[in-house]
Amino acid sequence: MKFLARERGVMEAMLPGLDETLAAAPFEKVEGRDRWAVEQFVAAGGVGLAAPLESGGKGCSALVMTRLQRAVGARAPSLAVASTMHHYKVKTLDVLLEGERRRFLSRMVERRWLIASCGAEGFRSKSLFEPTMRARKVEGGLVLTGSKKPCSLIWSMGVLSMMVRTDDGGLYNVLIPVDQLQLERRKFWNSPVLAATESDEVILQEALIVDDLLFELGSTDAAAPFTFAAFLWFELLISASYLGIASRLAEYPIVETLGSSHSRASLGIELETSMAALECIARGIDDGEEDEAALLERLLYVRYGVQAAIGRASSLAAELSGGGAFLRDGEVAMVLAATKGLSYHAPSREGISDKLAENLCGGQLPLI
Repeated sequence: MKFLARERGVMEAMLPGLDETLAAAPFEKVEGRDRWAVEQFVAAGGVGLAAPLESGGKGCSALVMTRLQRAVGARAPSLAVASTMHHYKVKTLDVLLEGERRRFLSRMVERRWLIASCGAEGFRSKSLFEPTMRARKVEGGLVLTGSKKPCSLIWSMGVLSMMVRTDDGGLYNVLIPVDQLQLERRKFWNSPVLAATESDEVILQEALIVDDLLFELGSTDAAAPFTFAAFLWFELLISASYLGIASRLAEYPIVETLGSSHSRASLGIELETSMAALECIARGIDDGEEDEAALLERLLYVRYGVQAAIGRASSLAAELSGGGAFLRDGEVAMVLAATKGLSYHAPSREGISDKLAENLCGGQLPLI
């Protein structure tokens, strides 16, 4: 095998020319705040990757998406993370939308709308499904007031998607074409690391969301199809994306044969074992395993295992690259910092460890 060859082959098949374009650009351009990488992604057909074929999309399987996100992460860290937010929401909407409402997916593909997915604020919440923005019911819809931060892709989005709770505890998914909504966007992300994710603040002031754009999720049990889809796709693709970022860091010492063969082999062992585990979960999704609860459980263990492996491999790769590479242009330092990002996405390992330990003794993990 050749490191990343399979993943890059998938990327070329699904997004022709994008890998070459990203590889030829300077790192600071790829990771800049001017939306260049996102624009290249949209131009290459990235919006419709996860959308079903009947909606004009490419209908990519979980396995293909997993390999693709690793390849993107190895070229453009911020783009991998940001596009995950779009892709997982598209897959979730494929489950949620019924009847005439499914035409929205066709509009999204046709108009090349990126979806800015505003879920829970991971640094404040342990759950993807505990939104911080509330709403009040009015005749004909909901009125939203408040802010959401961070929210990825907010400067490039065509659609704003978020979950909200009403005062009576109702849980809704809100889906709004940006050209139909007055909103304010404000810079929030001050770190240079992953700055191109466009993860800034969205502010709504008395925004009326009409019933046609609301999807009541109901109780935890009633919302199960939505939450299963959202959680499975988010955790799978975000893990693959950060694995790709770590793979970018590892590629230099592997290709340049830096350090000992034992050390370089260790990089491959950490990263390829992690990829194999993610591919196993992806195949479970594609095969339609009936026991979704068991699949979710395995995914959680895999996610945190991948997270730990990324930490070990990234540290070793940076060490093998040497102090000169670390100091020369800042790329090694930036990518190394970016690999830490997976630990900041909900649910935090610290927050769910008690439930994981109980699960090992037969306890049931709650929906996240």
